[in-house]
Amino acid sequence: MRAKVWLKSGGYIVINHTEALVAIDVNTGKFVGKGSTRLEDTIVKTNLEAVKEIVRQIRLRDLGGIIVVDFIDMEERRNREKVLMALQQALEQDKAPSKRCPSTNSASCASRASAPSKPWSACSASRARIAPAPAW
Repeated sequence: MRAKVWLKSGGYIVINHTEALVAIDVNTGKFVGKGSTRLEDTIVKTNLEAVKEIVRQIRLRDLGGIIVVDFIDMEERRNREKVLMALQQALEQDKAPSKRCPSTNSASCASRASAPSKPWSACSASRARIAPAPAW
């Protein structure tokens, strides 16, 4: 399977599977927003669309262990909470047990954005695999 997965809006996610963890990066790609001139609206729409595709890809690829998602940075706290709530609800629909890593900041989970003044944009979760791990 390819690392880059295109979203219907023109954005895309990149899935990098390593021995230690799965890193998923969300990007706007070609999507510049339709009907709205606010960049924040475009980013939120892309992140929400990415949530659905990320959970779909996790199931399809039977990914497990530590999964880190790097969403596009959002300025407004309510938008960050909206995206993380969508991720939480989508993961609850999966039959494999998973949990979002706890955080003191409701809009973040695992790692910080590079600029100290920006809010966290990454989220991590752990998930059990459905199929047994391959014997290497």
